[in-house]
Amino acid sequence: MNYFTFIAAVLCALSCSKQQLPEGHWQASPSEKSEAKNTRILNVNSASWTHISKDIVLFDGLERLNFQNNTLEELPEYIDKLSNLKRLNLAGNNLEELPATLKKLNHLERLNISDNKFSNLPKAILGLSNLEVLDLRNNNLSELPKDLTKLEKLNAIYIGGNNFTEEQRKIFRKWLPYTKIILRSEKRK
Repeated sequence: MNYFTFIAAVLCALSCSKQQLPEGHWQASPSEKSEAKNTRILNVNSASWTHISKDIVLFDGLERLNFQNNTLEELPEYIDKLSNLKRLNLAGNNLEELPATLKKLNHLERLNISDNKFSNLPKAILGLSNLEVLDLRNNNLSELPKDLTKLEKLNAIYIGGNNFTEEQRKIFRKWLPYTKIILRSEKRK
């Protein structure tokens, strides 16, 4: 199977528009499973996908997963099986919460959940001990927990486009004196 056919099969297996995939939808051959295991970066962007199939666990060597600008309403609990993830980009979806299993991603350094529908910071984030960059822009957040101080490696947090007052921003700066707090709501070009 050539590389492009493999990627097309993977994309079909990972998700589909407007419906959930049945379990076992993608019956991967041994060579496909090997290819999946060796994949380090997977980009599944701008495709209106609503679901991540359990077949994502075949990609247990992934270090970066970009699932930006889709229509995900939930992140599956089995995301914790991608234990090598360092970067997870879920920007531009319809997420309101994250599964508790997310905190098991011990290697996660960057998490982008901007442009979603979060009204509270998901508690699982507070368990990400290696998190360095957290992007929360353009959600419905109006408060952040002081427990963010437990993220000792956090060096940048993007909070623009939320409902924080000037007084709250001053408090965040006191809580996180060594963390860059970025207020702009758009990405630099």
